Amino acid sequence: MIPDLPFDMRGIVMAVLGKDALTRPPTRTSSSFCPNPACTRPRSRFLHLAGKHPSGMDHLGHEERQGAQLAVEQLDLQLIRDSHLLNLVSVAALTWVVYDLILCFAKEISVIWDRWNKPRGRHSRRIYVVVRYASVLNLAWFVSVNMSTKLSINVCNVWYYVVVLNTAVVTLLPDIMMLIRINAVYDWTPSYMLLTVILFSIQLTTSLGTGFVYISSSTIIPPGDSHIPGCRITTTSLPPVFTLGAWIPSIVAQCIYFVLMLKTFFSVLCNLDANGRPSWKSLREMRTLIPTMNIFARHGFIYFLLAIAAKIANILILFFLTGPLHGIGIPFIMALYPIMVTRLKLSLGEFLHFIKPPSPLITPSTSSRTISMVHSFAAPSPHFENGPITFAPRASLTLSRASRLDFIDSEF
Repeated sequence: MIPDLPFDMRGIVMAVLGKDALTRPPTRTSSSFCPNPACTRPRSRFLHLAGKHPSGMDHLGHEERQGAQLAVEQLDLQLIRDSHLLNLVSVAALTWVVYDLILCFAKEISVIWDRWNKPRGRHSRRIYVVVRYASVLNLAWFVSVNMSTKLSINVCNVWYYVVVLNTAVVTLLPDIMMLIRINAVYDWTPSYMLLTVILFSIQLTTSLGTGFVYISSSTIIPPGDSHIPGCRITTTSLPPVFTLGAWIPSIVAQCIYFVLMLKTFFSVLCNLDANGRPSWKSLREMRTLIPTMNIFARHGFIYFLLAIAAKIANILILFFLTGPLHGIGIPFIMALYPIMVTRLKLSLGEFLHFIKPPSPLITPSTSSRTISMVHSFAAPSPHFENGPITFAPRASLTLSRASRLDFIDSEF
């Protein structure tokens, strides 16, 4: 069984093993989306043959031919072990998603399904359902294909395109749910909305475009008679840096989303301080006066830090691991994003509808202008002998901005 090697190295092995090796089904090195040509480079045990090519290969001794045959068999065994490890990680990711679904199902009923027919909040609830259950189906199909040795060429031709599409959906829909929160805090200011829409469009375009171009430039084959499960992809002529076109824009966009969240967070801290500077005291006041903003900041830290770290780790895996192991980060990302964003959604929904006491002065239909007025009157600046303190006007704006979070789930 001849592995998928660069042309010159493949010629060496063919010369050593004889022309009958051409009739054997080739072994590819990828069982999932392969954005790195380095995943098909040969093991170091082949390098001692490279110096003898192209002259003299037809006259190698019997021991050298046996050594080359043994090297090929060892490489096949290594590929089988790597594929097995990838499948174990995929099954673990699927188990993680299903286990989290079971743990959160009772909370999901009260926050999502019991409020399903309410006109307000229907969009966020539908996105939640798509992210939650599409991730389970996606990982289940991912595991079944990667563990199968009886796949047709038609299935494999579609498989990699579906992997690219599903990965984009699983990672971008959670971003939409977080962008709803960010834009709500900024009161849907057109400039911020335009910025987030442009960044999201770049994420979507680069993710799908890079993946589809890479797949279209490669040849995909089914398992055939090999012992390695899953569909496999041949070496592409595109350089490894080409795949950065899918990951770098997404990381940059999420960094900007994170900065927008931090800007609001520190603005609140400054507005709650008499001197207009963030402090531990203002942080404690924010937890008491504006618990919704505290949840918004905490959720943003958790989501964006883990999401960015996961993508950076996946880039390192793609460039430093070979064979099936280069795709070991894909099932982890497919599990991490849905679990994070659905838990954050349930946490915010539970707080808004079952923990936070409703304000008697504000209802879901109250306008932003009225909310601002209510908080201005509800938190007037007290008078002292030296005059009124100055942080109350800023605090009223902060409370008005934070109160918009109270109705994110109701309005969207």
